[in-house]
Amino acid sequence: MKPLSKIKTVIVDDEPLARRRIKKLIATHHDIDLAAECNNGKDAVAVIESLHPDLVFLDVQMPEWNGFDVIERLEIESLPVIIFVTAYDTYAIKAFDVHAIDYILKPFDDERFFHALDRAREFIRQKETGIWARRVYDMMTSLHPMQEPVSLASKRYLDRIVVKSAGRIHFVPTETVDWIEASGKYLDLHSGKTTHRIRESISELELKLDPKIFLRIHRSYIINVGRIREMQSWHKGEYIVILNNDVKLITGRGYRDNLDILLNRLV
Repeated sequence: MKPLSKIKTVIVDDEPLARRRIKKLIATHHDIDLAAECNNGKDAVAVIESLHPDLVFLDVQMPEWNGFDVIERLEIESLPVIIFVTAYDTYAIKAFDVHAIDYILKPFDDERFFHALDRAREFIRQKETGIWARRVYDMMTSLHPMQEPVSLASKRYLDRIVVKSAGRIHFVPTETVDWIEASGKYLDLHSGKTTHRIRESISELELKLDPKIFLRIHRSYIINVGRIREMQSWHKGEYIVILNNDVKLITGRGYRDNLDILLNRLV
C-alpha cells in the first residue's frame, strides 16, 4: 500500500509562545510536516504562495496584516485548509460557527486542538479542500457584502462601559478601569478610588474587552495589563499580581496560559 503523503503545514502567529504550543502539539502527529512558521501576515502570504501548504494555523489578531487580511490576498482556488487561532472574539467566533469553519481559542486545550486537526486532516485526505475554501469564501463575502475592506479582526471593542445607578447613567471609559471583580451576579469595576457596580457576568464582559488591554487571570478577576507593577511567583505555577495601586490578586490555575502569553508579550 502506498504510504500517505505528509500534510505540509504552516503556522502563522505573532506570539512565539503560541507558535511553540502549536509546534509541540503537532509534533505528536507523524503525518504532519511543519514546513514553515511566520510571525506576521505579510510573510505568511509570501510563504503560502511559495510553499502551497495543505494546512495553515492562522492567527486572527496580528498587527498590520491580520488573519483576514492574509485570506483576502490569497487566491481562493489554491487556498489551503485553514484553522483559525483567535483570542476571545464573539464576532469572529459567530462567523466561524455560521460557516462551519474550525477555530481554536487562546488559550486552547489539547482536546479542542486535536479535534480541529482531525477535521482538517479529513478534508485534506478526502481531497475536499474545495469545500473548505468555499466555506472561507462565503464567510469573507458575508463579512464584506459591499466588497469593502472591512477587517473583522480590527472590530471595535468597548471603549466605555455603561453603569446605571440611582436613576442615573454613567459612562466609564475602559481605559480608566484598573481591574474588574466578579461579585455574585454583579461585577465591580475598580477605577482609581471609585468602584462602579454593573449587573453582568464576567465572561460576557470579557468578550467585549480588548484582549490586548484586559486579561482574565482568575475566574473572578480581569485586570488592565497596563496597571501591572509587579508579579511574584506563588505556588504550583500561580502568581501574585500587584497593581500600581498596591492591590494584590492571585491568579487562578486555569488561567496559566493567559499569564504565559502575557509574559511572553512583555518580555
